[in-house]
Amino acid sequence: MEEDSQALAADALHLKTDVYTSLGFGVLLVKITGFYILDPIVAIMVALLIIKEAWHLTTGAFNFLIDVKLSDEEEAQVIEVIEAHRESFIECHKLKTRKAGNSKHIDFHITVPEEMSVGEAHCIIGMIKKDMNEIVQNTRISIHIEPNSDVMVG
Repeated sequence: MEEDSQALAADALHLKTDVYTSLGFGVLLVKITGFYILDPIVAIMVALLIIKEAWHLTTGAFNFLIDVKLSDEEEAQVIEVIEAHRESFIECHKLKTRKAGNSKHIDFHITVPEEMSVGEAHCIIGMIKKDMNEIVQNTRISIHIEPNSDVMVG
């Protein structure tokens, strides 16, 4: 859904169910065939279709209210962007994605050479964020930089 709006999805479902119920397909079949049993059968099929659509809308609305991870497709796109910049850092780990409402959040850590300057690391992060924002819109990206050091302080 392009707008990512549950209200628009609900309105679309309402319109779709109005179309289903207004078609009068069951009555038309009865007129053509003379089998009166077809009208309630078609009505049951339409009711089941409406229930199916309502289920999808309800689960979508529920996921909209709680934080869920990004879709597999979006996560694959995120990983693709990270891999495109792989020569700029040593390792990427702790990738977490979530969707809260219509905003998306991506969080991960990259390990850089210990001797890399803050400016260089900042530039790498800027390029990664720019590329990710082009692919996954309305996203807040947090990248934590870690130096590649075998010596742990503190």
